[in-house]
Amino acid sequence: MSEIENIKTIILRKFVSDKSRDLSCEVRIDWRTDCVDFRLSPGNLEFTTTGETPKIVIYFESVERVSKVLSGEIHHIDEFMAGKLRSNGYLIPVLQTLHCFK
Repeated sequence: MSEIENIKTIILRKFVSDKSRDLSCEVRIDWRTDCVDFRLSPGNLEFTTTGETPKIVIYFESVERVSKVLSGEIHHIDEFMAGKLRSNGYLIPVLQTLHCFK
């Protein structure tokens, strides 16, 4: 399974729709070698392939870090504080987005 398919599987498995009730945004999870884009709307997650960079981009050091954060093995706040997770400036929606995964 490719890195992208692996991350998409984790995203779908760990997504908690009840936690996305107040979100409506497009997000990119970027891990240097590749990325996954998706759209969050109240209670829903949909993968996108528009090619345009979404407003919210979450940068990870590696695909392993993405996997550990989304699966709950590592808390996203700890990653952010350690500088291993960055964003393009929209911190509140980034934290809200990552909170949607358990």
